[in-house]
Amino acid sequence: TEIYTLSLHDALPISRLTRGDAEGMDMRCMIVDDNVSFLLAMASMLERDGALVVATASNGPDALDRAQACDPDVVLVDVRLGGENGFDVARRIEERVTAGTGRRPAIILISTHSEDELADRLAANLPFGFLDKTTVSADKVRRRFHARTGGAARAPGRPPGLAS
Repeated sequence: TEIYTLSLHDALPISRLTRGDAEGMDMRCMIVDDNVSFLLAMASMLERDGALVVATASNGPDALDRAQACDPDVVLVDVRLGGENGFDVARRIEERVTAGTGRRPAIILISTHSEDELADRLAANLPFGFLDKTTVSADKVRRRFHARTGGAARAPGRPPGLAS
């Protein structure tokens, strides 16, 4: 099997990101983080626990393109993406995916900073969930996803853009 990477910073093979059998998987996830080690560890943990990681990105422009192409159910976005503002990137991802598919992805902001430290920024971005990076788990992501969608995940095997 040939392995291709999306960029020098992202290390998930394209075949895993664009194709796959979603049977038995309850959410399609995308992860946006400039810390490649964390990004890969989170992708591995989510997939091990039954999520399908459809894309990763380490910066805003790549995140926008990949989110639109992969139509994720859940997008986890680091609050600080190097020199970029994760809140702004998250908002743009939500707008672009919703405009392109008619489906609004669940956005979960992630950070090493506590929820209390980010309370004002989070209050200004109410539709977004939040998880502390030190306590992220597939179960917590799943609960926030289901709270946002009422448990209505895409039907297994349905192509991106088609709601269940």
